[in-house]
Amino acid sequence: MNLFRTLILLLSVLCLSTCKKTNEVEVNSTPTSFRQVFDSYWQNMNSHYVYWDRDTINWDNVYKKYAPLFDNLSINNVDDNLKAAGYFKQIAANIIDCHYSITFQTSRLQGTVINPALDRKMRSPGFHYPYSFLKADTGYLDKGYQVGYYTDPENSDDNFYITWGSIKKDILYFNCDKFHLLKCYNATSNKGSAPAVLKSFLNVLNNMPANIKGIIIDIRENGGGDIADLNFLAGRLTDKPVIFGKTRYKSNAGRLDYTPWVNAVVSPQPVGNFKQKPVVVLADSFSASLSEAFAMAVHAMPKGLTVGETTFGATGPISDEAGFNGGPFTVNGFLSVAEASAQFLYIDGKNYENTGFPPDVQVDFNAGQLNSNIDKQLEKAIEILSQ
Repeated sequence: MNLFRTLILLLSVLCLSTCKKTNEVEVNSTPTSFRQVFDSYWQNMNSHYVYWDRDTINWDNVYKKYAPLFDNLSINNVDDNLKAAGYFKQIAANIIDCHYSITFQTSRLQGTVINPALDRKMRSPGFHYPYSFLKADTGYLDKGYQVGYYTDPENSDDNFYITWGSIKKDILYFNCDKFHLLKCYNATSNKGSAPAVLKSFLNVLNNMPANIKGIIIDIRENGGGDIADLNFLAGRLTDKPVIFGKTRYKSNAGRLDYTPWVNAVVSPQPVGNFKQKPVVVLADSFSASLSEAFAMAVHAMPKGLTVGETTFGATGPISDEAGFNGGPFTVNGFLSVAEASAQFLYIDGKNYENTGFPPDVQVDFNAGQLNSNIDKQLEKAIEILSQ
């Protein structure tokens, strides 16, 4: 063992001993006091959070400040529950992970959700609420466009819609408001009209008509979804593997314990008659998570562009799988934390977490025009592909 590694080990032991907390509770046990709730939350964050190398929060100072405050609360007191939620909101306010949210399992705080990234976005210049582009955009599509709805009786959170059609007979347009495409494609029954619509689009995409100038993939308002959809859709837009960034995970419980970086790759999918076409991705400030990965993957392709707004900024992959050392966790019986399971760097070496991925061509959101069925973002994409 070399001297540097020995020093690191000694410092780690010293840190663990000096940071040892009183009233500790096993992180998987059910807490009986607010101090135990806070201790479990703090310890899980200490070991699970993947952005300790980038986040400026002094986590030890958080403990010193808030442990006494939680000590003074009664877990059975309604007002103290509200105070506790307020403390958690203060703690989370500047966390850079834009997947980060806290939901409460206790009945006293039912319906309370802490979402610091959304709170920050709502205070930012140019903020707009989510908008349904469907009514405006179908006016640009040629006759015969298709809209399909996917309904999951067992999980309504997975419900989404798909739209596809042509524009001016020579541009393909595809839109989905969630990424559950592979699940939709493999659906056997009782899932609505989306599977047939998706297969209709893929049939055209896989057997590209010679007159098609390019493809518009519209992921505005798409908050992400299943990671398998990245290859499923983006893999049909390339005939070669596309390295568009790299990811790393927590390797152990230490704050700065990380795996080596591993390339993030889109793998080409078998298609009937592949032709490389220009692709424009329409994205906005509510394109998040897998939507951002999709935009970045297409941007890394030789003929890929993005148009619209800077994306949400939740670029780190998230997974509920228990095998990861980082990511979501619960404090049993009281709260659940959603957070990224890994970090992601784009091929330019930048981490776009909390800043969002900027478009090649900025076109601002304009509600007044959209209410008149004028979509300047879509018009810009059409203009680019018509040149």
